[in-house]
Amino acid sequence: MSVLLHSMSPPAFASDSQQRLTVPLTTATPRRVPRPSILLLLCILTAGTLPAQNQVNPPAIPKPAPAPPPRQVPQPPNAGAPDTTVTRAPAPPIPPVVAPIPAVSPAVPAANRPRTGGEQTTVLMFQNSDIAEVIRSYEKWTGRRVIYNAQLIGPVKIEISEPLPYSEAAKIVEMVLLMNGFALTPAEPGPGEDPKNPKIWKITGIGGNPKQAGIPFIEREESLPEGEQVVMFLFKLKWADPTELSATISQGILAPAQAGYTSVIPLPKSNSLLVTENTALIRTLIRIVRAIDVEPAEVVSKFITLQNAQAEDIVANLEKLFEKTQQPSGGGAAQPRVQRVVTNAQGQPVPPAGNAAIGGSQEGSVSIEINGGNSAAFGPTEDNIIIGKVRITPDKRTNRIHVVSRPVNMKLITQLIQEYDADVK
Repeated sequence: MSVLLHSMSPPAFASDSQQRLTVPLTTATPRRVPRPSILLLLCILTAGTLPAQNQVNPPAIPKPAPAPPPRQVPQPPNAGAPDTTVTRAPAPPIPPVVAPIPAVSPAVPAANRPRTGGEQTTVLMFQNSDIAEVIRSYEKWTGRRVIYNAQLIGPVKIEISEPLPYSEAAKIVEMVLLMNGFALTPAEPGPGEDPKNPKIWKITGIGGNPKQAGIPFIEREESLPEGEQVVMFLFKLKWADPTELSATISQGILAPAQAGYTSVIPLPKSNSLLVTENTALIRTLIRIVRAIDVEPAEVVSKFITLQNAQAEDIVANLEKLFEKTQQPSGGGAAQPRVQRVVTNAQGQPVPPAGNAAIGGSQEGSVSIEINGGNSAAFGPTEDNIIIGKVRITPDKRTNRIHVVSRPVNMKLITQLIQEYDADVK
């Protein structure tokens, strides 16, 4: 535009008439004056090139795509050419999967942490604690109410650092109390209560007898309560002698309890046995009695008629034959193998007071009882040729010998009697 204006501006002359008059035509400098058509063409060309140089490419429209949408990054314009390159933004990074952090619960002491089954646990740390403190913990674990008198005293020591369920801890306390002379006995169950586990219990201490508190009576094994407590149990026998079994249990199995409640009473008329003990020993006695109370060995009776010898003489010879002593298998003092038993005419034993009157009369006789070994499973041996017992009784009136024994012994006794009765010429 500046060129156009300069070309169109007239020359600055002082006066047209004066110039024409003073300046000769031969000395004037020729000057190109552009034509109006050329000036118009230059203006159009200049107006067309200036917008092209300053043109900026419009932003490209991104193609529709699933999330995340593509993002266009603007680029600086190139020389005269639009930039159509579309740059996609990189996919956003996938955050790592982080496990949720559980809520932190308040710390629970090890003694009260529940186990998998939901039962709470505790530790037994009673270091010479008073019995009242132990009872309070026992009531908490079992939900029972324990009654005791004011004279109940005594230290209790239990130290188990490992957490135990309440039920197991209560069972250990019951065992320790029994071992230290304390006995737990249940009271009469109330309406709707379990007969094996009533709500109220009683405890007796050292020097007291739990029989005074009322010991439960049980006659069936399945009725025995769980845990450790004192009961009276009735053993109903089928084959065993209650008197002999009572002596065996009292002397060889049970020991007097510290609390003084242990007792074994034979009941011959009902062929039964009444035992007072704690439930653990009662269960052991049930297995022992079941093994002892079996059908006895078969016993036979036989009369052997003599032809030559006298019955008293043969019985005397048999007594000398078996009079050797035998050593018991369990040790101890030697026992006589043959015992003399005075019987009447009917074969019944006679009291010691009547022995002198019956002695050698025709109304009675003397029997011998031979005690053999107990190895019935192995048969007779060199030391014990008799299994079990053999009773031999002479009958003077008929000159016969009466033998009562097991069948395994009968053959040997019969052969010996026949040899002693042999004819001597």
